[in-house]
Amino acid sequence: MTTKRRPALRTLACPQCLQKAVLQRILYGMPGPDFDYKRYASGGCVVYPGQPDLACKECGWTGHRYFLENPDDIRDILDIDPRF
Repeated sequence: MTTKRRPALRTLACPQCLQKAVLQRILYGMPGPDFDYKRYASGGCVVYPGQPDLACKECGWTGHRYFLENPDDIRDILDIDPRF
């Protein structure tokens, strides 16, 4: 059985500013003193369903990696979990 690898984050373009290598993973929780703000975006302490997992460090766009990798999928992230 072979598994399909996800494209590297640096190869995905921001859908708002269309630049590559500017997307960051959003990490949720209280950032500590050694949090790497150049590599990750802070999403805050409160976690709830449907929060974005990517942020653009150039234009401030936030969204979901799943829909960047699967642009033809029109399911709403809040209604249907794309993993199922």
